[in-house]
Amino acid sequence: MSGELVVSPGGGNPLHVHPLQEEHFEVLSGTLGVQIGDEHRSLGQGQEATVPPGTPHRWFNDSDREEARVLGEVRPALNSEVFFETLYGLARDGKTDENSVPNILQQAVTLTGINEGEIYLAWPPVAVQKALLAALAPVGRLLGYKDHYPRYSAEDGQGGAGPPSTASVITSAAAVMVVTFAAFATGSDQSMKQLGVGLAAAILIDATIVRAVLLPATMKLLGSRNWYLPKRLSWLPKFEHEPEVVPAAA
Repeated sequence: MSGELVVSPGGGNPLHVHPLQEEHFEVLSGTLGVQIGDEHRSLGQGQEATVPPGTPHRWFNDSDREEARVLGEVRPALNSEVFFETLYGLARDGKTDENSVPNILQQAVTLTGINEGEIYLAWPPVAVQKALLAALAPVGRLLGYKDHYPRYSAEDGQGGAGPPSTASVITSAAAVMVVTFAAFATGSDQSMKQLGVGLAAAILIDATIVRAVLLPATMKLLGSRNWYLPKRLSWLPKFEHEPEVVPAAA
């Protein structure tokens, strides 16, 4: 599989490995930085580089002004085309972070599905990554994530998939609280240290394991039963949206 890649100023990717594929770069314009193993190179127009299978590598654009246009190729192709269609489709639909990286559950489903064994980070060890992905993938599938979305391959490029992004406000608030309470541990009072560490740990667990895994999984499993109201509480006010008014035909 080959295609033209445009690397924005300051753009790039983390150190990663393709266990089964060779990757080749040819710079069409601009300058592309490449790290292959421990070797760092700067490629100008017309220059090329090849990454053997199983070699940690990354590419980046150190320029703060000029884009780098690169002809990239992976051999054999395997399911790389589907991987990039999914990645760019999710980014276009706003289902990635500011670095265009999908959330960990989407990654787990993708990398244990159609793209299994094709790409890993250079660290931690692959065995650790496999164990983590295998543990998270069932949760991701339960929540509706898929390893690829056929509509991203459509000619018109329309459509989206996957659940909405997590609430950044809640995540930010939790981070602030964890840092604040963790700061108590730097004091000299032993009881305040215990209180700070305990509260920081509780909020961290709530914001990650509970809110990101247990709560969504429970909501998915229970379905409409999430909104069950016992008869003895039927006296509570019931709020409903007003029905939409359909204009009368002329």
